[in-house]
Amino acid sequence: MTIGERLTELRKSRGLSQEELAAQLTLTRQTISKWELGQSSPDIEYVIALCDLFGVSADYLLKGEASEKQAAPEQEVHSQPAGLPPRAEREKNWMIFGLGMAVSSLAFLVIVYFLIMSIVHPWITDMNGRSYTGLAGWLLGNNAVPWFIAAVVLLLAGLGTAVFGIVRKPRLAAEKEAAK
Repeated sequence: MTIGERLTELRKSRGLSQEELAAQLTLTRQTISKWELGQSSPDIEYVIALCDLFGVSADYLLKGEASEKQAAPEQEVHSQPAGLPPRAEREKNWMIFGLGMAVSSLAFLVIVYFLIMSIVHPWITDMNGRSYTGLAGWLLGNNAVPWFIAAVVLLLAGLGTAVFGIVRKPRLAAEKEAAK
């Protein structure tokens, strides 16, 4: 029996479709199909995720050798593997980074708008006859201080989110370090 045949057997014994298994591993159905047909083989991170998902040992999945860790076929499977494979974690990190950069870029544009407006209108006189100059004057004269503060907070939050997306360790690596 091949890896693909064992994978098909495990998947069907748990009542999962190829689409459902692919969604749990953040892959496409076509990738699962290629594995089951023997056209390609899963990378090691997916072998680990499949073993965790189906409750079997790598020896069983790769070589067909039964192990004391092998789960009974009727045993219920948890809905998600212990951790997403590194590729999925990297994609998630990039999405967090992108979100942070988008928010900070928008906030930066708002701040630049305020700066340009303070240059275009260097002083403002309000209805009481008080004159305001510079950025602070423009913000006070136009009652835009809360908007400026919100833009600065969003800029900092966006940059913080972007940095978090870059330095965030994948969950599997963090779990392995914690186990040591």
